[in-house]
Amino acid sequence: MFQQSEQRDSMVATQIKGISFVHFKEYVLSQQQQEGMDQLTAQLSDELRTTLQLPFASTWYPHSYLVEMEKTYCELFCEGDFSHIREYGYFDMTQSVNKVLRIFLRLASVPFLMNKAGKIWNQMIDQGEFVVIQDENGDKRATVEIRDLDPLHEVWCYDLEGNIKALLEVCGGKNVKVEHTACPLR
Repeated sequence: MFQQSEQRDSMVATQIKGISFVHFKEYVLSQQQQEGMDQLTAQLSDELRTTLQLPFASTWYPHSYLVEMEKTYCELFCEGDFSHIREYGYFDMTQSVNKVLRIFLRLASVPFLMNKAGKIWNQMIDQGEFVVIQDENGDKRATVEIRDLDPLHEVWCYDLEGNIKALLEVCGGKNVKVEHTACPLR
């Protein structure tokens, strides 16, 4: 279960690592082939088109770019249903976890990973806080709060749901369910 706190007041645009753009490009090509990629890029501004055509994994980009690309993808290929971006979020996280890290995560427990999640968050996005609140009844449930981050648009909430599900499954979580319970956008 995860919740997002109210939007932050900062005028500074949130930045996200370029690896998400690399994976978004791979995802679009895997789902829609080059023809779909061409349709998508035709709908984007010159700046967004350039970012998607040649993203650099370790470069910081405005988070709003990814959100705009996800929204455009859903409008073109998913009849405007943003929930389809969960699949991309899942794809993004599974691609981010390379083979060496995947072996380490298989050895780690879900509670261990949840305790480290805030540090992982800060390596991928430059603002906000990923806070895990363990359930009183043991290790089977937890609540995640995303604090001090403007989610920009509900499409990114679906992306994050897919990310969390994939990460928990990679470290051995079984029957993982992610429930979005509170959000200023939904």
